[in-house]
Amino acid sequence: MQKNMKLLIGLIVVVVVGGLGLLMWQAHENSPEVQAEKARVALAKKFDKAPDGHYVHLTPTDATLYKTSWSKEQLAQYVRTGNKDRTTFGTKQTFNREDSGNKNSKGITDQLSNTKTVYPQLDEQDGNYNPYFDSIDQARKDPNVKNNVTDINY
Repeated sequence: MQKNMKLLIGLIVVVVVGGLGLLMWQAHENSPEVQAEKARVALAKKFDKAPDGHYVHLTPTDATLYKTSWSKEQLAQYVRTGNKDRTTFGTKQTFNREDSGNKNSKGITDQLSNTKTVYPQLDEQDGNYNPYFDSIDQARKDPNVKNNVTDINY
């Protein structure tokens, strides 16, 4: 009887310790720090797998980087003269002229109209950003892409 009691107590201790360990592991895995690190690693893998080509980051705070078939000149020409309500910007997605990454922000075309792509003489330190990148590596180094992009659409 005493042997069975020790075995039962030992079994209960193992189950409790195992359960607590599992709960602690789950709490750790669901912590914001671990989730942020997983997202960073997943985005790094997307950058590594992204095909060669040109990319656009349509607004400084846009969470998506898009692969485009347009040249820098085509993008600049559209922004200077484009009066279409909808365009793809050479991506797989169609955008409305007023779309932006932020509801309180100007539309894409308004934001692009003051960029280095349209007016190369503009300085990024004056609040202008470069939405067009000749390669994924060039985009990866851009501060707006680094700070805001969480997805790559190719």
